[in-house]
Amino acid sequence: MFIRRALLLFILISITTISYGQEVESVQLANEYYSLGEIDKAREMYKSLARNSRSIPLIHKNYLNVLLDLNDYKAAEKYMDKVVKWYPQNVNYRIDYGLVLVRSGDDDKADDYFAAFIDELTIEPYQTRRAVQYMVRNRLHDYAVIALLTARTRSQDPFLYAIDLANIYRMQNNKQKMVEEYLNFAIQNPRNLQYVKNTFQALLTEPEDLDSLERMLFDMVQTHPDNEVYGEMLIWVSLQQKNFYSAFIQARAIDKRLQQGGTKVLNVGVIALNNEDFENAIIIFDYLAETYKETNTAIQAQLYGIRARENSVKRQFPVDQLEVEKLIKEYDQFIDTYPQSYSTNQASLNKAKLYAHYLDNNDSAIKIITELVSQPRLNRNLLAQAKLDLADIYILAEQPWESALLYAQVDKTMKESPLGYEAKLKNAKLAYYRGDFELAQSLLDILKMATSREIANDALDLSIFIQSNTALDTSTLAMERYADIELLLFQNKVDVALNNIDQMLEEFEGHDLTDDLLYLKSAILKERGEYLESTIVLYLITNQYGEGLLGAKAYYELGIIYEEYLVDKEKALEIYTDFLKTYPGSIYTTDARKRLRILRGDPIYTEQPEIN
Repeated sequence: MFIRRALLLFILISITTISYGQEVESVQLANEYYSLGEIDKAREMYKSLARNSRSIPLIHKNYLNVLLDLNDYKAAEKYMDKVVKWYPQNVNYRIDYGLVLVRSGDDDKADDYFAAFIDELTIEPYQTRRAVQYMVRNRLHDYAVIALLTARTRSQDPFLYAIDLANIYRMQNNKQKMVEEYLNFAIQNPRNLQYVKNTFQALLTEPEDLDSLERMLFDMVQTHPDNEVYGEMLIWVSLQQKNFYSAFIQARAIDKRLQQGGTKVLNVGVIALNNEDFENAIIIFDYLAETYKETNTAIQAQLYGIRARENSVKRQFPVDQLEVEKLIKEYDQFIDTYPQSYSTNQASLNKAKLYAHYLDNNDSAIKIITELVSQPRLNRNLLAQAKLDLADIYILAEQPWESALLYAQVDKTMKESPLGYEAKLKNAKLAYYRGDFELAQSLLDILKMATSREIANDALDLSIFIQSNTALDTSTLAMERYADIELLLFQNKVDVALNNIDQMLEEFEGHDLTDDLLYLKSAILKERGEYLESTIVLYLITNQYGEGLLGAKAYYELGIIYEEYLVDKEKALEIYTDFLKTYPGSIYTTDARKRLRILRGDPIYTEQPEIN
């Protein structure tokens, strides 16, 4: 009896195994037909296989795709009826049933089906998120949003699923809703704030996007004045728009409310300074110096304030030496007031550079920095920076060997650091000034791989310039003369440099360096405040060398001069418009388009309410 039962069981298992093996082979053959595009053969095999519930997981995706591709929605719905009955707990199959209704065009039936499904689904959060992910993969975005919002309402958490909703709205290009949900995500956890800023920086690339976000944040700040996220984001938007005064107002209000000691405001001031908005930078630093007296914040603000005034003075041509002397007195007063402060050494360094670069007093500058670098406990980075500045001054004093020695010292002691890379770049430029292009090129080749993008780009630009102007020339005379002009400019011998440019244009007429010489001349004239003369030279470049590398750059520069310096709005509009047509692939296209929109008068939200 026992033997008979065992034999019967063995026979049943064998039959089942054979049957399952044949079934797998049939599935593989059907899939092969499907992959080869033989849809009719695949359909018939899938249809036969679909009679067995065990086959469904093996064929479901392909079979459903076949029916939908053939627009046979009746067969697809009939198939899904059977599948859902066999696998009632499989959420993906139930979503596929709704997908069939959507694809068939029966919107009312689809809406009713998904309403019932979502009502049942959204009780359990984990299952909800998995189901929504499947909906998104099948482009059922609207129903995915409804599911998440329904689950959010049930949870009574107004920020639940914020990042999921933000991503779906992003796919739908619904920027307003996307922004709202990213802000909700930031409110969920302050650690999410930087992620949201980075995301907005990547996604909100048009001026109107930031304007819309700014309006939204203004409203939210007024409605929720105690929510720090909205205030932080409003500061961020203002900084993106380079509206530093607005950022200052918001940062000041947050600083007062949270009693942060001015650190947030100081950060805004430094950003304004780095973006050359010296007027607002001075306002910010003066406010901090007055509000937080006798604090480290006030000390830093005073030093930054002098630097902002210094940069403002340097922008004038010619630089007013009386104003430079006033700045030196400000630095002296700062040094006397805070003799033990770390910032005192930086003030001394700044003062020395004013003596050298604007008062032609190299001896005083060298003496100040030499005393500074002799201090036994000087900060390592400041020591390196002081040596770099001293080396620059030795170039002004026409002592290049001293400069090369100092650059090499910093390069050696600050390897693989920004200051080390800067030292190597300065040494390469020094070799270039002296006409030693082979040495310059060897140093630049190393710097092309620098971790600092700015240093690497500068090295690459100079390297390409040297290669393109020496590779085919049997004589490097023209290149040596050009490098000598750049050295004269570094030494502030502007009149001599201009005279040499004109001589080269005459002596080397038609040389490959002609457009470079013209562009250099236009830049000098612009810096001297001779804007019309600069535009004449730029027009010459665009007319005669418009197809060259400097053609687009010169034309874009023309627009900036007319916009910012000659204040000729109509002419700037004309140039930017023509620029976008003539140079659509230029690296300056994005900025030219932004400038054009501003000049056209596209609406910009300018109200600046303070957070209370």
